[in-house]
Amino acid sequence: MRVSIVCPYSWSVPGGVANHIEALAGRLRERGHAVEVIAPADTPVKDVYGVGRSVGVRFNGSVARIAFGPRVAARIRSRLREFDPAVVHVHEPFAPSASMLATLVSPAPVVATFHSSMPDSKVLSAASPVLRPLWRKIAVKIAVSEEARRTVERVFGAGIRIIPNGVALERFSALGPAGEGKHILFVGRLEPRKGASVLLDAFARVHAADARATLTIVGEGPERRALERRAAALPVTFRGRLDHEALAGAFGEAAIVCAPSLGGESFGIVLLEAMAAGRPVVATSIPGYAAVARDGIDAALVPPGDVQALSTAVRDLLDDPKRLLQLAAAGRERAARFSWDVVAGQIEEVYRHAAGR
Repeated sequence: MRVSIVCPYSWSVPGGVANHIEALAGRLRERGHAVEVIAPADTPVKDVYGVGRSVGVRFNGSVARIAFGPRVAARIRSRLREFDPAVVHVHEPFAPSASMLATLVSPAPVVATFHSSMPDSKVLSAASPVLRPLWRKIAVKIAVSEEARRTVERVFGAGIRIIPNGVALERFSALGPAGEGKHILFVGRLEPRKGASVLLDAFARVHAADARATLTIVGEGPERRALERRAAALPVTFRGRLDHEALAGAFGEAAIVCAPSLGGESFGIVLLEAMAAGRPVVATSIPGYAAVARDGIDAALVPPGDVQALSTAVRDLLDDPKRLLQLAAAGRERAARFSWDVVAGQIEEVYRHAAGR
């Protein structure tokens, strides 16, 4: 089957939606499909059809780099006619960017995946009169989690099925068990909603109780310099953005992976990667994370923003090797349910259904 997958955000700036699309496209190609990715791009990118440069827009506690306008729409229309897909799979169709334009101009049935979680849907509600024709044009609607589905359905009504994000098990499953060190890992964009600042406060308490504890922070973002200044007296390493191979290596060095996000997450892909790597997870009990990891079964979940609870959970695990092993084993088992092979098979079924319509 010929499939066009459209990303609304600049492919030149790594992010969760682009990572999801890259992994899905790769797995679909392995399964025999002809797949082309369409996205905004600010620099030359491999294996992606770029439709124009992006501009940064603040949204949901982050900055989304989007591309919109008649020139972008014309490029998308021309490319879809040339590639002639059986299905066009757009991601975040309500973002004013390439995905919205592809939905409007697509001559083929449209499948849409919703990723975002927004506790307050006032913006979506205000825009709903304009977005309803777009909603009606989508043949099959997918959300990556219950929280992402709830965000959209509270405004537009029922009709979304859940197919979660996938995890590349093979990338992480070869990692051996964690060593006896007390090394903590954070992976995420360095912006307030990801909670790295909360983690630094919690880590200061952990390190005060046990000088062997260390922390690595992986990721870039506007908070990096401020976080580096605050961490100057602590054994904290900032490694910036890592490629897939280096990131797997960072997981391999960790005893615990912390995901202290304050909210706005519809899905916990970092949690899944840690669990696939056999690394115990301490995360916040926000809905998007609770959909992936279960407190006391395959992760330890604490209230968002609670420095004391986070430091206590980390210290308790570091001091309990038996519990670390239990969570690691349970996490690997849980992550297998989110394998890209499983997820890609579910999406294939959606494509067949959409193409049949």
